[in-house]
Amino acid sequence: MGRALVKDADVVLFDEPLVNLDYKLREEFREELRTLFSERHCIAVYATTEPAEALALGGYTAVLHEGRLLQYGRTDDVYHRPLDILTAEMFSEPPINVMRGIISGSEVTFDKRVHFPLTDDLRTLAPGEYRFGVRPAHISLVPRSDDDIEVEMEVEMAEISGSETFLHVANVLFHLTVHLEGVHEFTPGKAVKLYIPTRKVYAFDRQGAVVHIPTHAGRA
Repeated sequence: MGRALVKDADVVLFDEPLVNLDYKLREEFREELRTLFSERHCIAVYATTEPAEALALGGYTAVLHEGRLLQYGRTDDVYHRPLDILTAEMFSEPPINVMRGIISGSEVTFDKRVHFPLTDDLRTLAPGEYRFGVRPAHISLVPRSDDDIEVEMEVEMAEISGSETFLHVANVLFHLTVHLEGVHEFTPGKAVKLYIPTRKVYAFDRQGAVVHIPTHAGRA
């Protein structure tokens, strides 16, 4: 990689150059690469399977699936405003959670038991069946705002990765993955209450096209 950069070429191609490094080294190199790219007058094409890496490097991102271009644009726009459910799943690590739901009257129903009032944004959608998406990092163990809804799930597994915990839970109708900061211990089979922020929920139609991007999509 150093030899490629020192040649001062107009175009530099990277094929997952950091894949074999440990976590801390990858983090350090990503920051250095971003600085290098910003200081050089060249085109850098960087292939990666890790959404976090693309987000860290910035620039423009093309999401590819089975040889087909799904979406191309500024990295933060592609992440926050996916055109369809496949792009949303691919450009999210862990993949965005997807739940089938129904809009009827003045409410949304996720699993025939979880109901919440339509937000102002969702009121633009016609009654009917949708698939709703929420990113794993947006689900929490405690309510963060008045529009969070509570769901009770059963713990399947908790994966600890460094200083993060990936919690996998399920009920009879859908599974959820939760990305938590810090190290948390959970007992498989036990019930756990989680909170989903309705203001950060995406909606997709039956064909998978995005029909609602939350106003708060670009906020932490």
